[in-house]
Parts: sequence; C-alpha cells; structure tokens
Amino acid sequence: MKQYDEALEYFDKSLELAPNFHAMYNTATLYFEKHEFDLALDWFEKSKEFTKHDHEIKLADLGIATVMERKRSYDEAILIYQKYGLKDKAESSKAAKLRYQQKLKDEENKRLGDEKAEEEVKIKEYSKEEEDTKVEKEIVKLQAAPNLNSPILEKDREETPEKEEEKQNIEEDEREIEAKNQQELKQKEEAQKKEQEMAKEEEDKLLREKEEKLLREKEQKLQKEIEEKERKLKEEEQK
Repeated sequence: MKQYDEALEYFDKSLELAPNFHAMYNTATLYFEKHEFDLALDWFEKSKEFTKHDHEIKLADLGIATVMERKRSYDEAILIYQKYGLKDKAESSKAAKLRYQQKLKDEENKRLGDEKAEEEVKIKEYSKEEEDTKVEKEIVKLQAAPNLNSPILEKDREETPEKEEEKQNIEEDEREIEAKNQQELKQKEEAQKKEQEMAKEEEDKLLREKEEKLLREKEQKLQKEIEEKERKLKEEEQK
C-alpha cells in the first residue's frame, strides 16, 4: 500500500503541473488496486475529458467496465464490452453476474431457512408450554375432584326405580334404532338388487335385438345371393 501512496503523490504533482490523460488513467488504476473503486471510477471518467484519441478513450472505458464488475454493476460493464465488440469479456461478465445472483439467492434461501427453523423451534416450545399447562390443569382438576368412595357418591350410584326405567327406555330406543337401521339397509340392498336385475334385463334385451338384426341382415344377404344366382341362370338359359 505504501508504494501505491507514493505513486499517487507522484501523479498528483504531475497533474498539478500539467493535467493529462496518462497521469489521470494511472491515478485511476492505482485507486483500483487499492480497492477504492469510487475514486478509481471518478479518475477513469476524468481521463476521458483530457484526450481525443479513440484508443485512449477505449482504455478508460475498459477501466470503467472493470470497476463496474468489482462493484457488481455487471449490466453497465457488459454494455461497454459489447460496445467494443469484446464478446469474450461480455460473456465472462454475464457469467459473473449469474454467479453473483445465484450467491445472493443462496444466501436468501439460507436466511429464510434459518428463520423457518427458528420459527419451528418457537412453535415446538410453545406447543410444549401448552401441553405442560394442560397437564398442570388436569393435575389441579384431579386434586380438586371429590372422593369417589364417599357415602354420598355411593348413594348416587345406587339403582333406583326411576334410573332402572330410564335405562330400559334407553335400551329400547337403541333397539328401535338398530332395527330401523337394519330395515333401511335391507331396503337399500333390495333396491340395488332390483336395479341390477333391471340393468341385466336391459342388457339382455339389447343383445337379443342386436342378434335379431344381424340375423335379418344375414337372411337379406342370403336372399340377394339366391336372387342373383337365379337371375344368372335365366340369362344363361336364354342364351
């Protein structure tokens, strides 16, 4: 870096005495080597103002294109290369652009993946907290539950005529529902069977009609053949 700074001092003095293309171009190149790309770009642009020679303007433009590539401004670099018919340089810059875009895409995917993984961890932690809360509530509920062996509950579990009658009514309702379901199932099966029989009859009918049609066509064909033979025989007899 020290040698770059010394060279820059030399060109600064040269520019003070006589501003010229070569001093400005070399100044831009030194800033480029120091990775001070904005300053390099400024000096490449300035150098073009101090020359009328096409080959020197081309040198400055190519320096600008190089800076643009380092600044990831690939489209501007590609335009300059294409302007001077440098297809290989343009293709190389396009490839660098694609690699850079892929890198950005990979970094974005990684960032999104990390965020998703972090979100999943948070969801799992939240689910665990919810489950722990449910367990705690169940424990509190069980602790607050009455003693199942208490005389009061024993009395509640005793069978009474009212409870027995209610139980019988429920069982009777269940039997009626079961019988109704069985009847509906039977009716459905009979309806399906009837539909199948009707479909079979229709199929048989169509088959018979088809056979009868073929038979009629065959008889008509045979009749025509007989008539044709008789006609030929009559013609031969007349001869």
